[in-house]
Amino acid sequence: MVGFLPAGVLGFLFFDYIKGTLVGNEWVTVLALFGGGIFLIYYERMFYDRSASANLDHSPSGVDSHLSIKRAFLIGLAQSVSMIPGVSRAAATIVGGLLVGLNKKTVVEFSFLLAIPTVLGATTLDLVKSDFSFTQQEWMVLSVGFIGSFITAIAAIKFLISWVQTHNFSAFGVYRIAVAVLYGLVFL
Repeated sequence: MVGFLPAGVLGFLFFDYIKGTLVGNEWVTVLALFGGGIFLIYYERMFYDRSASANLDHSPSGVDSHLSIKRAFLIGLAQSVSMIPGVSRAAATIVGGLLVGLNKKTVVEFSFLLAIPTVLGATTLDLVKSDFSFTQQEWMVLSVGFIGSFITAIAAIKFLISWVQTHNFSAFGVYRIAVAVLYGLVFL
């Protein structure tokens, strides 16, 4: 809950701005995708490539698996950046966790656990702000989306935990840049 607190408070305070200005702004999304990709590649090169041959988990020295209250809060602050469309919530929390000294396996697990209250809180706030004014078909779509997201998240957790043990995040950075460029060229 400590990790959820920053996003919960900031999401509540800036809900109208996020929903009215950022969400639906294609340029914000494309720039966030592109910038996030650059950041992931830069981050890996700065912090992990130097120590990759020395450490099996490709983590710099001084990392551990102890998740303190302070670390959880700082990861929650990093997660708050993902309120900007195109910023990956998972990437924001994972990079935030790595910056506070957690090992990759621990931070990936925490990132996905942190998604539960965060997504639930954001969805609840959006539903309350919209006065629950959904048609029966929209409720069905919301339910199917929730179930599909839950199943996909379980598969993603297993994949990402195994991936981070032997790889870095540069491939995700390249993917984000490619999606941003492709979307920008085709749709903007």
